[in-house]
Amino acid sequence: MNKQLKSDISKYVTQDQYIRNLSLKFPKIKELCSEVIIQDAVTRKFVKKVLNKHKWPTISSIGEKTSHNFWLLVQHMDKDIVLQKKALRFLEEAVDKNEANPKDHAYLKDRILVAENKKQLYGTQWKIENGELFMFSVKDIKNLEKRRKGVGLTMVNKQQEQLKKEYKNILKKVIKKK
Repeated sequence: MNKQLKSDISKYVTQDQYIRNLSLKFPKIKELCSEVIIQDAVTRKFVKKVLNKHKWPTISSIGEKTSHNFWLLVQHMDKDIVLQKKALRFLEEAVDKNEANPKDHAYLKDRILVAENKKQLYGTQWKIENGELFMFSVKDIKNLEKRRKGVGLTMVNKQQEQLKKEYKNILKKVIKKK
């Protein structure tokens, strides 16, 4: 077990989630958006360093929760799709060896596809338009639930309900602007 890496990832995730949760709770405070950008820049350097040294931090090296937490950091690196693609390759290798969670792979794969204006495979990426949640386009929608089940994701309607709860502050504010 790599205790130092585990500790470092936990520290970065705590910082990442703290600032993101604040910015979701208080979306009108512009300074919080700036803080998210600053935090992402610091985290990006850390993620690059980890990927270069360890490839994907595996479940056996840092534990399941911390491996998932590293995925969360990578997922938030939207300003660096090259980094996300590199991480995805390492994550795929780890998933093939049962050393990472297939759900994390599905989310990152979809995130990259959506960023490239392509159809996602697992329906994990959503957007808010006019106060409503919409899933980004999905390839082969007929087999979506089957693909989701294959990697351990919940059904789309359950994910949508969870997202509505998670983003209720933003959804309410968007709806009130009408």
